[in-house]
Amino acid sequence: MHSSEAPPKDLVTWFSIRTQLLILLVVIAALLIADRAREIMAARNDGIARAKEDIFDLA
Repeated sequence: MHSSEAPPKDLVTWFSIRTQLLILLVVIAALLIADRAREIMAARNDGIARAKEDIFDLA
């Protein structure tokens, strides 16, 4: 077994698998961040709407 000199084909396969996993991780992270950002924006917009209602109630 000469593990130090791996055939180029195996090396390419290993790199492509690693790259695919990395891309998958990045996509999942991006989706999670986008979902969290959407929640924050929805909460902020809800808070702004509520604040406007309070201002109109005071006026």
